Amino acid sequence: MGVREKGVGIVAETDIEEGTLLWTEKPLYSSIARQLPDGEYSDLACEACGSYCGTLQLQLKLFGGSVSYTEACKTLASGEDSEIKELMKKPALPGVSEVDCILTDGAPLVLAVGDGHVVFCGQSCRKGWEDANKSLLKDGKLQKVRQIMVDEDLEYLGLAAALKNGAEASAGAGLDALCGDKYHKCIDRDGHEELSDEEWEKECMRPCEKLAGVMGMAPSEVSEIMGKLCRNSIMVTFTSPVFEYLAGVSGLKNKDTPEFADLMSLVRPVASKSKSTNKEPDSASESESEPEAKLELADGVVLTDKDVPPYAGWAVYPLLSAVNHACKPNLDTEFLQGDSTLSVLAKRKILKGQELTICYADPDDDQPERQAALRSYGFVCGCDLCGQELRAIAGPPAKKARARA
Repeated sequence: MGVREKGVGIVAETDIEEGTLLWTEKPLYSSIARQLPDGEYSDLACEACGSYCGTLQLQLKLFGGSVSYTEACKTLASGEDSEIKELMKKPALPGVSEVDCILTDGAPLVLAVGDGHVVFCGQSCRKGWEDANKSLLKDGKLQKVRQIMVDEDLEYLGLAAALKNGAEASAGAGLDALCGDKYHKCIDRDGHEELSDEEWEKECMRPCEKLAGVMGMAPSEVSEIMGKLCRNSIMVTFTSPVFEYLAGVSGLKNKDTPEFADLMSLVRPVASKSKSTNKEPDSASESESEPEAKLELADGVVLTDKDVPPYAGWAVYPLLSAVNHACKPNLDTEFLQGDSTLSVLAKRKILKGQELTICYADPDDDQPERQAALRSYGFVCGCDLCGQELRAIAGPPAKKARARA
């Protein structure tokens, strides 16, 4: 590999069989920045671990819009017991027991932050999050940070603040140990190629300066943290329990029941909205982004995986950050527990002495797309796979003409 500065790297000390779970880990300082929604969230997920909270009934009401995120939080925080029970346990759902409707023990815990709310799956997550964010919770800092995130449409700003705060509260050197560079050197310039280097640096410093003003930091320090996030954070994503449940009940043979009718009344508004906005794709790129899964629940009630998006956020995993890149990696990463706990597995057999690798780009992309994605990491990949694909693109070498005697 043509590497400017190679990372730490991890090597197998013994043979590892395909499918072996190598390790699990939580995000650095238990900090995770959830992807910003268009408007309010249509579900309730724990601010600390990302797990979906409450019950299926609660999540279905949020999904269908019969209850808003703010309304649900206010009821959970200060509603009467009867109101909370109605929110959490009604209606009875088809195809699932009352016990299996429970996603987390007890009602979600709600904390007011300025004009908004954050939700936790239990006391442990709430206490850990509050302890790690003590300084951010003072003087309305957290609310200001969140507003900057929304204004700039940049979740990394919230993660940068959380990691800085966590580093100050912890004796560990987790943040300092991450590799990186200034923010403008680590982020893709897609859509801004017309800017000069000086203009691009200035553009990237604008959100850093905003966050620095709230955090009492130098803009250059924020830029360094943001650069580390670009180099080391990964997307946390796992399937919504609403999608999993609806996929299951779509195959029910008997749908002529009061319970199924109640369920349809919850999800029909989303299905109707989805149907009204569906259109034939105008281009090949739009065709490629078509939904992968379609759920036919009843006549006129059809949902796709795009209607029920997964949880998505950004986090840094210290041990994974030490793993180097390969376009044909030997590791897989998954979120097997339905929260932000990362599981790292062997994608194929790994021999003793071989380096463990992940792909920093999308391994399904072609070589030019992968190289473009890797540009912000500061190296050009020259692995065997890249070489093979480049030779395939170029075609067989031209034959040299033989000189006539």
